[in-house]
Formats: sequence, structure tokens, C-alpha cells
Amino acid sequence: MYLGRVVETGPTAELWDTPAHPYSSALNGAVPRPDGLHRLPDELPGDVPTRPRCRPAAASTRAAHRR
Repeated sequence: MYLGRVVETGPTAELWDTPAHPYSSALNGAVPRPDGLHRLPDELPGDVPTRPRCRPAAASTRAAHRR
């Protein structure tokens, strides 16, 4: 789920191995690794969902698309 909506469904192995939605990919990347190594999290495209309602919306609240 992302923003209260189901964005992707399917067999568990498929969701882990080949996520189709950027949020699914970001969630998979957030899982701690057993070897202790960390990878940079994926950046989701678009703005932070609450940004339009935030008067002092700073540039730091913008999410950039990175692939």
C-alpha cells in the first residue's frame, strides 16, 4: 500500500524479485541485509504527499526521481 491505496499485488516471490511499482522497490530495498551492508534507498518520483498542504514547504521536502 502507498498513500492508502494498493499499488501492487502478486505472488510474494514475484514482488520481491521483480517489483513493478517504485514504492514496492523502495520497500524491498529498506529491508536490512544479513551481511550488514547498506545500500542507498531508492528515491520515489514526485513530491512528498503533504507538500501541497504545507505552507513553508521547503525544497528539502521535494522527492527527486533517481534511477
